[in-house]
Amino acid sequence: MNSKGISKIVIVAIIIAIVAISGIAAYLLYPTSTVNPEAELRVGFQVAFSPTWTDPARGASYPELSISGYVVHEPLIMSNVVNGVMVYSPSLATSWTMINDTTIELKLRQGVKFQSGVEFTADDVVAFNTKMTNLSYPAGFRTMYLPINTAVKIDNYTVQMSAPTPFAPMVNTLTMSLHGITGSKAMAQYGYDGYLTHPDGTGPYMVTQNDPSVKIVLTRNENYWGVKPKLKTITITPLIDAEARVTALETHQVDYISAVPPQYLDGLRNDGFNVTIVPGARQHYVGMNCLKAPFNDTRVRQAINYAVNVSAIIQNIYMGVVQPVQSVTPSSVLYYKASPIYYYDPVKARALLAEAGYPNGFKCEIWGGTGRALMDREATEAIAGYLREAGIDVTLKLMEYTTYSTQLRNEVTKGYANASYIPQFDMFYLTWAVMTLDPDSGIRTQFYGINNNSNRQMYNNTRVNYLLTQQYQTLNATLRQQECEEAQQIIMNETPWIILWVEPVIVAKSTKVMGDIVDPREYYLLHDAYMSV
Repeated sequence: MNSKGISKIVIVAIIIAIVAISGIAAYLLYPTSTVNPEAELRVGFQVAFSPTWTDPARGASYPELSISGYVVHEPLIMSNVVNGVMVYSPSLATSWTMINDTTIELKLRQGVKFQSGVEFTADDVVAFNTKMTNLSYPAGFRTMYLPINTAVKIDNYTVQMSAPTPFAPMVNTLTMSLHGITGSKAMAQYGYDGYLTHPDGTGPYMVTQNDPSVKIVLTRNENYWGVKPKLKTITITPLIDAEARVTALETHQVDYISAVPPQYLDGLRNDGFNVTIVPGARQHYVGMNCLKAPFNDTRVRQAINYAVNVSAIIQNIYMGVVQPVQSVTPSSVLYYKASPIYYYDPVKARALLAEAGYPNGFKCEIWGGTGRALMDREATEAIAGYLREAGIDVTLKLMEYTTYSTQLRNEVTKGYANASYIPQFDMFYLTWAVMTLDPDSGIRTQFYGINNNSNRQMYNNTRVNYLLTQQYQTLNATLRQQECEEAQQIIMNETPWIILWVEPVIVAKSTKVMGDIVDPREYYLLHDAYMSV
């Protein structure tokens, strides 16, 4: 290894050490007399958890992944974003080493037990890999994991995990909330669906009441291997309506709410609540069905981008809180390349539509799910208004988010299962948060065009497919950056999305809530949270 490589390892080691020492110091400095160990933390999230949330790999939203993957279950390696840099720290694995270009060896933490009392060993990691690589297992985002396809037990506390080719984001992938380790004995006993009502993680809190549409209760795991959790219970209530969330906080029905619209921020601050705004990694977009006319014509997709006044929506609806973006991935993602191609130009939009054979526009629908993302209904309505001004006769089909997500997923699944089937949607409003800040989950997951259910716009470009496959196999950072930048440029030119904005993570909470972490990846990290007296 050259000196530069050694230097980078030393720097990363120092950062990890500093973060670890800081965390220990912060814990020791907590004025323990102010901690109420019998307290309940009441949380109001902007989305109802899905029926499958108790299995992390089947989660459907980032709030539920925050809880399932980091609070009830835990990944092998933990990650935090520190000043925009991803920092890794031990979790169920105490150390890890890339023993060659395709294989990572992990030393597992000893003395850890699942909430059922069963000991955690390498057998659980092997079983987890078997589950993730089994195509009959209904994983939500299998594409993010699948380059890893082998796990071998060396001994009870050592496991080697491999991909068939080099996999640049190997460590990063193992930190994802989706990849919280599930108890293999519980999974074997109850089956994939049965596990949902009998979850068995190693995390600091366990599920004791599970009615996702009404209330979820997590209770302290008294046998947790790490620092004893500081709350007795965490109660999670779905508060999909923004005004209802804010009202619940102001009237002290809850202690903590997510996704606070900008018009409420000053009032909450003035009323004595703490407001946290963290630049995020959730990109809003409108996908266009690239298999269906007229959206199979690049000129139409380009015209639609020119037709929407994104800057006006940012200022008038979001009050400048969201950030513009000039690529198909947020600027916080590694190897982001800005391509300032599109701007508001309704004349150019009409000219491109005429060139494509639609001088009088056409009829179409925009599907959308309400309540999932910040002010998604208002934004969808504004986009439809601009498209109508460009001569496109738009009908909105807005649904409750879970219903919408299911319908969209079903259509996409049919499209990939049957090459002759064209999914029955035109456009759809959706968001995507890059949970690793790596282009593999930021770009490949969304735009790789072969049998990829996350690519809901059905976009398929041979060169892009090649580049997105090469980038995760390329360990040379300079070459990988070139591959990612070229892929972004091609996708931007062909624009299967209306490029919109990046949403920040906004939390408001009681001044009694302490110790929580608001992560740019839209993780609400509550495992160290506590309530002061």
